[in-house]
Amino acid sequence: EIANLFLIDNHTLFIRLSKACNPVIAVDPSLYQVNHGVGHPYSVTTHAPGFSTLTLNFNKTFKPGMIYDLLLSDKLTDCSGNTVLATTHFQFAETVCPDSLDLVINEILYNPSPGGSDFVEIFNRSDKVIDLHTILLASRDDDFRLFDISPVGDEPLLFFPKHYKVFTLAPVWLADHYFTSSPQTFIEMKRMPPLPDDRGSIVFLDTAMHVLDEFHYTDDMQFPLLQSTEGVTLERIHFSSPTQDALNWHSASTDEGYGTPGIQNSQYSDDPPGSTRITTEPDIISPDNDGYHDALHIHYSFDKPGNVATIIIYDANGRIVRTLANNFLLGKHGEITWDGLDDEKKMPPKGIYLIYVEVFNLKGKVHGYKRTCVLAGRRE
Repeated sequence: EIANLFLIDNHTLFIRLSKACNPVIAVDPSLYQVNHGVGHPYSVTTHAPGFSTLTLNFNKTFKPGMIYDLLLSDKLTDCSGNTVLATTHFQFAETVCPDSLDLVINEILYNPSPGGSDFVEIFNRSDKVIDLHTILLASRDDDFRLFDISPVGDEPLLFFPKHYKVFTLAPVWLADHYFTSSPQTFIEMKRMPPLPDDRGSIVFLDTAMHVLDEFHYTDDMQFPLLQSTEGVTLERIHFSSPTQDALNWHSASTDEGYGTPGIQNSQYSDDPPGSTRITTEPDIISPDNDGYHDALHIHYSFDKPGNVATIIIYDANGRIVRTLANNFLLGKHGEITWDGLDDEKKMPPKGIYLIYVEVFNLKGKVHGYKRTCVLAGRRE
């Protein structure tokens, strides 16, 4: 696999592989092709003794601001004959120095479960490709002095527009304990600034010590009705709202596992206020595991975070069949599923069922929503 790639200058591309390549095969320029009319390199150099790094030299000049795709041939192998895994397209570009708030702090875990590790996530809200090698992490003390300044890495690392990066000491633990489809966004740090459980700060700077973004948190910013904030991340709601605005942060939702490293936040919003929506589908379910309408999906959408739901399924006689959720912290958007079974995990009789969703928030507002569905038998 390609572990990293970046431009050394506007004619030369550096590639770091996850293991040694076959140096006899790897020097063939026809194995590498770049789009935007760049084409093949005129020469390829492998570097002894490890043969896990290459430099590709091109006649064409790489233009600032343009993102390029490198296409690898499956003829590129290691010394055992293994080809490049999965993806053969890799992006690179000339990097641009970030300005303040090009990168914003987007999620933070400061009180991990036992044996776990803190993390900080940032989002590139700019249109720039930024080299994370030029980024530093730090904390501030009570006298506003920076301390524990930590570099991100030892070599250039490209950060593309509208992407996430997660900084942690323990990426494997993080991937095991939180829902994420993007563990490749995790960056393993050699050291990180401390993130105390009660209150603390995290600062992102460039190498000239200009602050790019800064967040001072307290445990009081978490949702007050949580029994414990251990393992619960604070998520940013709006990219455009100020980082230090306490109303711009909220606890990650229960249904997202209390954290969303490397993916869109459960409390994220870029929509203007609108009406709350509770919808269910399909109208008829037949929980027979045949792949057709086996479960009822309860979709919800709210203008603001901080909503707690209790969801109860009743039969036609008003008897409780299933308690799906009890004081369940919701995200802004999401889905809860009923598998058609009762609280004892048995199949209730066929018929019409009432889905009652009661939602309340810390302002004391309570709303009830009633929906129905039909529980049917096996499809004929």
